[in-house]
Amino acid sequence: MKIFWINFFFSLNIFIYRHYYNQNLTENDEKLFDDLPVGIRKQVLMNIKIKVINSIEIFKNSSEEFKKEIAHLLLIKEFALDETITSIGEDAGEVYFINKGSVRVEDKNKKLITRFKEGDFFGERALLHNEKRNASITAETFTAETFCNMYVLKKKNFLKILNKHNHFKKNIKKEIDKRT
Repeated sequence: MKIFWINFFFSLNIFIYRHYYNQNLTENDEKLFDDLPVGIRKQVLMNIKIKVINSIEIFKNSSEEFKKEIAHLLLIKEFALDETITSIGEDAGEVYFINKGSVRVEDKNKKLITRFKEGDFFGERALLHNEKRNASITAETFTAETFCNMYVLKKKNFLKILNKHNHFKKNIKKEIDKRT
């Protein structure tokens, strides 16, 4: 009987994993995997993050090893509709990769500069050049969802990855050149 319950709960967790693999994670979803054995939990979360990484253009031609390294460092954050993510003049601490939803980019007069959507990223320029934020970024969505879901890479980890992986640095610099 004990084996039946172990198999039942394991099967249930696999079902939950499949659901979240297809839906992507939100900030609180990682807690759902707490009952899984540590090794399986890490692999499940890694696979979900890699799925998101594969949807971001600058990572598309990267090696699986590189994607795993990035996935290990990414944090999940959610922002409510119209919530300010960054403000002009702030110290830069992260680069953001949009998983779900979109953001608007505004100048100091609240004039719309551009929008970023799923698969886009922002915040890299200020980190790379050690500058203050030069625009305000606000969460928005074009769907019924009420949250903008993002993966965040902290400054220390971003700079470490840039110094270690030259191809990533080139991709980031190309994107910065396109935007200016």
